[in-house]
Amino acid sequence: MRESSDLQKTGICMIWIYEILFWMGLALAAPFYLLRMRRRGGYARDFMERFGVFSREKAGRLRDLKPVWLHAVSVGEVDLALQLIEQLRSRPDCPPLALSTTTSTGHAMAAKKLPPNVPLFYYPLDSRFCFGRVHRLLQPRAFVLVEAELWPGHLRFCAQRGVPMALINARLSNRCLPRYRRFRWFLEPGFAGFKLVTLQCQADRERLGGLGFPGSALQVAGCLKYDTAHGVDAARRERLLNDFGFFEKRPVWLAGSTHPGEEELAVDIYHRLREKRPSLVLALAPRHAERAGQILTMTRERGLRMARRSKLSEAGGEMDGMVLDTTGELKYLYERADVIFMGKSLLGQGGQNIIEPAVLGKPIVFGPHMENFPVVTADFLEAGAAIQVSDAAGLERETARLLDDPAARQRLGENARAVVQAKRGAMERTIHGLRSLLG
Repeated sequence: MRESSDLQKTGICMIWIYEILFWMGLALAAPFYLLRMRRRGGYARDFMERFGVFSREKAGRLRDLKPVWLHAVSVGEVDLALQLIEQLRSRPDCPPLALSTTTSTGHAMAAKKLPPNVPLFYYPLDSRFCFGRVHRLLQPRAFVLVEAELWPGHLRFCAQRGVPMALINARLSNRCLPRYRRFRWFLEPGFAGFKLVTLQCQADRERLGGLGFPGSALQVAGCLKYDTAHGVDAARRERLLNDFGFFEKRPVWLAGSTHPGEEELAVDIYHRLREKRPSLVLALAPRHAERAGQILTMTRERGLRMARRSKLSEAGGEMDGMVLDTTGELKYLYERADVIFMGKSLLGQGGQNIIEPAVLGKPIVFGPHMENFPVVTADFLEAGAAIQVSDAAGLERETARLLDDPAARQRLGENARAVVQAKRGAMERTIHGLRSLLG
């Protein structure tokens, strides 16, 4: 009994030490985050929800809802969450649902697509003063995380309150594993509260099992993104393709989901590529659409005639390409591309999802940094369904080769589509696990 009491006191002490350190860290980081919010825009609206403070109207919608609370960080996770919600709501015994997001871009996407009876709000800061308010208001019957944003304070709180937790489409890279191991002593009480963790591969099961997740909760379901790379807004697709028809039947090189520095590399490569291919079109799609203005300025300073996507229908004269300044249209732009470079993989860290262009049978090239998608990357490389390069010179070489070899483009694209078709099935396994969790 005394040992149990000592452990309880130690746990309470650690919680309050974490609270103090969290607020100190937040105060130090606030100038950086406020500047980023100002640059990106969209953060001011509903900002206080991050502290667990809601408008009267929204508080009324949330009060005593007793929902399954799903959380998705940004656009990619929100897309998965929306399709999970669609699947759950198709069942007659579906409980109330609510969705939270972290980023303003994810929030905007969810606001457009969520059913009207599924409330949307921003995820609270990892302090009991913030998420405690949300719990008192919502009274959630379960908490479901899509992929990973593992805030220890909230997870420990859910475990202590007996709120069943699920982690969907979980992944943990070798790069992140040492950090989690170092703090396992603090993280494990929260991890131990998970009742369901769906994993992308067996290696993830071994990694998470070694961090204190219950073995009974770990289920290898496969990568959920293989099942969710579909869904088309026909009107938006037709509108973009009609506007892009301005370029007629010219070949298109698309640099998608790019991060700072990659656009400059793409422009330099494009200048050299079009020396032998004068009709080539360059399409730049930055990961964050709010950067489109500065990218457009950069391209013009380097001698290119580029149009904004939002102004494409008004463009006149001979154009070299376009900069995507809208959200939610990239997957339709993939359809028009002849060769695709996937960004955040050459200069950035982690890479981006290559499954959406693969569904369309497109040839894909990416750089050495695909740490966020180790399972998907391995699947594609083993099947000869994508090309990985080590640097900008390799990107230029492989892009030139594919542009000049239609048969190679077709082979690569067909292999990519076949990988996606072969790997589907994770959604059905995930829904089965969630229904078991929810009784």
